[in-house]
Amino acid sequence: MDVISLQKIEEELKKTHKPAIYEGLPLPLNELTDRSFEILLYHIYRERLLRKDEEIVTMCDTVSLMQGVGEQGRDIMFSRNGAITGVVQCKKYKNNLSSRDVGAEILKFVMNYLNDDSLIGDLDDFTYYFAVSTGFSGATIGHFNDFGTYLCNEPQLEQWFKEIVKKYPAKFKGWIYSKKGSAVKNVLGKIKIRKIIPQDIEYKLSEFAYLYEYLFKIQSVTDNSLMETIINKYLKPILNKLDIQDLDKPDYTNRFREYLTESFNNYSTAKTLVFGNQQKKLEDFYYPLKVIKKILGGSGKLKEVLLLDEYKSDFIPKYKKVIVLDDGGMGKSTIFKWLFLSCIKTNKGIPVYIELRNLNKDNDLLDEITNKLNPLDFVIERKATAKILSQKGFVFFFDGYDEIKFENREFVTKDLQNFISKCTNSYFAISSRPEKALLAFSEFQEFGIQKLNKEDAFELIKKLDNYGERSLRLIEQIEQKGLQEMHEFLSNPLLVSLLFKKFEFRESIPFKKQEFFYEVFEALFQAHDLSKGGSFIREKESKLSLSEFFQILRGIGFRCIQDGIQFNEAQLLQIVNIVKKEFAILFDSYLFLNDLIKAVPLFVRDGLMVRWAHKSIQQYFAAEYICRDSKENQQKILMALYKSAQAYSYESILRLCYEIDYKSFRSSIIYSFCKETINNTENAFHNLKKAGKISSIELDIRKGLLGTQKMALIYGANNLVEKNKKKLYKEWGEVQEIYLPFNYVVLSNLGIFAFSIKHLLCVVNDKLVDSRNQIWPGDNILVNGLPKDFNMKQGELFLLDNDDPAHFLNTPKNFKVLNELLLSLYILIDVEKVKQTYVQINNEKENFINDDFISGF
Repeated sequence: MDVISLQKIEEELKKTHKPAIYEGLPLPLNELTDRSFEILLYHIYRERLLRKDEEIVTMCDTVSLMQGVGEQGRDIMFSRNGAITGVVQCKKYKNNLSSRDVGAEILKFVMNYLNDDSLIGDLDDFTYYFAVSTGFSGATIGHFNDFGTYLCNEPQLEQWFKEIVKKYPAKFKGWIYSKKGSAVKNVLGKIKIRKIIPQDIEYKLSEFAYLYEYLFKIQSVTDNSLMETIINKYLKPILNKLDIQDLDKPDYTNRFREYLTESFNNYSTAKTLVFGNQQKKLEDFYYPLKVIKKILGGSGKLKEVLLLDEYKSDFIPKYKKVIVLDDGGMGKSTIFKWLFLSCIKTNKGIPVYIELRNLNKDNDLLDEITNKLNPLDFVIERKATAKILSQKGFVFFFDGYDEIKFENREFVTKDLQNFISKCTNSYFAISSRPEKALLAFSEFQEFGIQKLNKEDAFELIKKLDNYGERSLRLIEQIEQKGLQEMHEFLSNPLLVSLLFKKFEFRESIPFKKQEFFYEVFEALFQAHDLSKGGSFIREKESKLSLSEFFQILRGIGFRCIQDGIQFNEAQLLQIVNIVKKEFAILFDSYLFLNDLIKAVPLFVRDGLMVRWAHKSIQQYFAAEYICRDSKENQQKILMALYKSAQAYSYESILRLCYEIDYKSFRSSIIYSFCKETINNTENAFHNLKKAGKISSIELDIRKGLLGTQKMALIYGANNLVEKNKKKLYKEWGEVQEIYLPFNYVVLSNLGIFAFSIKHLLCVVNDKLVDSRNQIWPGDNILVNGLPKDFNMKQGELFLLDNDDPAHFLNTPKNFKVLNELLLSLYILIDVEKVKQTYVQINNEKENFINDDFISGF
């Protein structure tokens, strides 16, 4: 048994290549040599022993690195009082290891022990660690719950045994499975087998910072060589290629370098609600999220899922134009900032990050980019920048399409389209909440963000707490409360973060979003400034009480529904003054603004601009205003949001109103929805029902699919779709398309986003959704195709409330097939339940408190 000394380790490392690492990116473990990977693991365990890590101290008193050749499956060895209590087997492969790969290695070690029992001191007190540089396959990870039992029951165990005997004939001469198999299984049944994955290595390594320099070459955030590499690889060849008169190329190059450096530093840190007004490194709280590729017309069973832990070739470079579309708080902006940083660190292009809310008629996209370069002559450099950006090598991150003000939306959309059409050699990524206007970017591949699972949420909570005790108490409470009730909070990164922030203030867990957001506000208002000592509460310059501050914020939140979430100081002060007058509360508006940024940091200062810390927070206060302060205008406001052409933008506000004041929501929006549904479906399909060929079940399904909207089916190319859209627009007023398989398109006067609002908001208490909607019925159609007589002509239009029994799409079979296709995209309304609810609400209105009741006071 040859153990290597620390001096020998030092000598080996001096001759070893050190791979470069950058802050925030995964460690390049596969770029280490095999020996360096073993040394890395050895030093981690050695440090843990020196610092008296409980897990290691109870296992051993000595950690040894083996010589490296012929050590019988032991790269690192643990011993206590001279007896071996554990080993680490290190495997550095670029691919995930399978159960066979791992199982064969463990089997080989066990066979070596049966040859030499000194390899294990006590079978009942021995741990075998299997460390990898990449990972394990999905099935292999599951087997680690009890790998010994899995191997004992593995049908291929005997075959693996024979292969090892054949490969090492000198060691295992004369070995036969029938004689040795029981001894092998006895050992496997007693020893403990554990996995070590890259995430475990990085987590432990973060505790011992000196090891980074020991084994890697660290590139700092502002490393000039990092920016210089990008400039030399991408920008200088473009400048040399183009003949741009009057442009000082060396100076322009320097300023582009300054832009990249400044942007890199800006996006490497952030202020978030969770950390109050403290600047934090992005890597301290970023948890790698996954995106899911949207496939039109697919069954949803096979989804492409990508982990965004770095800028990868199978995401933006693969698709060239991507749009990340999801609800508020899912981490879209954080993902984009992370990818921007990673793009620079990995030298994959020149990234340009644009916050779309800054664009308007007076400051278009090219103006915004030119200004970021601090131009010496704006006119000259604007033209030069346009030529430069049209060349290959740029990656554009357009963040927050949904935050563009409504009055600027049309202009900015056309400006983006024009810019993208001229920069055909570049990559583009757009982030947004669902917006109807995004249909203008139909050539972009759409991705959604995968919701956090329980393990993700708990890991994020621990990371926010720097793996402290509070996060463990929060996780314990969540487990006790029940995960089903906490699902909405745990699936959304913002809500998980705010849940932790709220728990810092008061260690209890709310179940309703309204209570949750209020407690976050209360925590920020009354929170102790930990940087000043536990008892220090930051004084409010405005001298407002909690209830007064809350009231003013409600008014501001409501007025920001149309005004946006970002303002210059004068604009925001103007809004504050209007609200102050409405509520007749006296205070200094400027001091209140300081409180919003410092003492109760719900707003963030960004250069000369001030903005809400997050749009979801603004929407919460807006909903509170509608339900608490709008009085006789409440139902007018609710109906205005519900009927608005931008209804999809107000979904979060309406959902909160549903929760805060369900009674008012029910008597306005739900009542209107029920009435519209009845009017649209009551007399539908009279002739088909009379003909008696189509079942009442299928007719009810079609009525439930129609709900409050007009719908039509069309077959054919895009130009034919557009032609019919214009035709229907004259009658319906608004037309949106939803794509089905087989080149069919559904046209609707609501569109998918407004449709979801008008239906999804009505299901919690009233349960107006039919349970049949939960089943995907279209897989057999996708496999076998449509019936032969389901054969529309190019450009043919079929209204889905068509009542002609003679139409070929109204045969029982085709009627049902069309229903099945529609069920894959649209929510199915229970029309009978709608009728019952409509009657109930009418009765509730009639039984409301009347004058006779009041006269009794």
